[in-house]
Amino acid sequence: MKTISIAVLGIIFLFAVSTASADGFYDEIQAYAEAELEVQAKPLVEAFGTGVCGGLYHTAKTHKPLGFDVGLRTMIVLIPSGKSDIFDDADLSLFPIPVLQGSVGLPMDFEVMLRGFGVKFEEESISLFGIGLKKNFNHLIPVPGLPDVSAMIAYHTFKASDMLSSSHISFDIMVSKKFIFITPYAGLGFDNTKMSFEYVYVDPNFPSVDVPIAQDIKASTTRFTLGLNLSPMPFVNIFADYNVGKFSEITAGLAIGIR
Repeated sequence: MKTISIAVLGIIFLFAVSTASADGFYDEIQAYAEAELEVQAKPLVEAFGTGVCGGLYHTAKTHKPLGFDVGLRTMIVLIPSGKSDIFDDADLSLFPIPVLQGSVGLPMDFEVMLRGFGVKFEEESISLFGIGLKKNFNHLIPVPGLPDVSAMIAYHTFKASDMLSSSHISFDIMVSKKFIFITPYAGLGFDNTKMSFEYVYVDPNFPSVDVPIAQDIKASTTRFTLGLNLSPMPFVNIFADYNVGKFSEITAGLAIGIR
């Protein structure tokens, strides 16, 4: 069972770390009693929330009704040393979160977004699902040439085996302006994450006694996003952005669609 759980954690970080590092990460979490977990795991919750809630958009413009795009993007969270013993002892300096994402335009300048991934490994599984709604506000100021301005709310759920699960709510405000085939964009995001831990803690002073741990840890973070979207040919978008917050995050992706 432990071997499977280690493999699942390796999938969580999508092979960004070695099996040995994933082993260390798993063992590090289980090394903490309930009173210590809040302090050591809080940075993990903040970092994971930054990754899950990042990369939601590559333009502030919304699709026209039934316009759509679909593509793949990866959010890479950068982990500086000294943030948590869990990261340091497991030798984790980054982890990527790739997702398939699609968006469809709705009437009244709304757009709905779905994204996620799922992997099953023997008896264990890992899954991420997200849904969001974006609204463009340019119709309120009908002046030609103004940048697009939109807001977006999104909800995500994540589950990895029986040890980790999380839920995320985010709100983003974004602006973008297209110049021929180049679209710079920027945004401000607010994320709220709740991560649930369930595992068995073994006190080194009483190794024969197993202590079940079930604890929820919450975190709120803010992100500032600056990115660039390129359209080298019709219907194709290649984009990347950088997020600044408690943890830095880089997003890169490719989307194909019709606006």
